[in-house]
Amino acid sequence: MKIEMIDEDNFIVYLTIDAFLEKENESCIDMENEDKIKKFLKDIVLRLKKKLKNNFFGYYMLTAYKAYNVFVLEFERLDEYHIGVELNIVLYLNSKIFFKYEEPTLIKPDYYYDGYFYKKIDAVFDSLKYIEFGGFVYDEEVDKLIEKGTCLSD
Repeated sequence: MKIEMIDEDNFIVYLTIDAFLEKENESCIDMENEDKIKKFLKDIVLRLKKKLKNNFFGYYMLTAYKAYNVFVLEFERLDEYHIGVELNIVLYLNSKIFFKYEEPTLIKPDYYYDGYFYKKIDAVFDSLKYIEFGGFVYDEEVDKLIEKGTCLSD
């Protein structure tokens, strides 16, 4: 789990399911069932409360993007006058998420754009090996990448 603080009301969490399951000694979670995914996300929120301590409270809009074994979780605090953490969750299953990195020999890239290489998150992407060498792009950034970038895959 990697947390990127944008400001006091907004942050992004990048999470790989394989890393989470390995840490929890679990073998699988049904990641195609929306209700089970929402329960899983609530478990992640409990971990974030411990990790972020006094900085994580209020009413949040949680926008979750999922591609195979990767989640990108955008938290936006809408109201800080709640004692605990309450969520309004919007979930996008089968999102387009790409791994962004600089070293072309790290893994075979699918795209090149603006000085970076990109690998589409798919069923064979082993994020545990590479997570420290790059980051993730999703949503509108992916649309721009596909439109303006150079496709390197077959």
